[in-house]
Amino acid sequence: MSSATETINKLSEALNTLITAYEELQGENNKLEVVITQLKAEKANVQEEKNKLEEEKAKVEQEKNSLQDNLTTLSDNSEEQNNSMYNMLDKIELLLSNEVAVPTYDEKSHASNEIIEQEPILESQTNVEEEVTSLLTEDKKEPENNSDNKIDLNRMASLLNGFNK
Repeated sequence: MSSATETINKLSEALNTLITAYEELQGENNKLEVVITQLKAEKANVQEEKNKLEEEKAKVEQEKNSLQDNLTTLSDNSEEQNNSMYNMLDKIELLLSNEVAVPTYDEKSHASNEIIEQEPILESQTNVEEEVTSLLTEDKKEPENNSDNKIDLNRMASLLNGFNK
């Protein structure tokens, strides 16, 4: 019977070893489940951050598109203003090329030119048209016998500088 007792003792030891190993595995399994839970929480946080960044990216892209539209509009407006300004300059050149004697100007009219130069471009264009019209009217009223028939270059430069501001 000693062999049956030995067998029972060996089986009992083996069972105790299995139980101990099972308990250790159960403890490791619990630790792994905690780690899995933490990783899932981190994954959820990362996903939430990703969603926020994607929303932010979409907003930035919308803003970028809006700014590009504004830039295009401003560019078109600037081009239209330049075309308008060049058309006005062409009209002035045409008026001045009709061999009309432009009278010389005293300090008082020169001072009014400086005021015109300080006004915004749109007002300057209107004022230039009025100035040219008034000059042509004055020219018809008081024709000068100027044999040189020259254009006052200072006056032209001052008018053209008014457009460049």
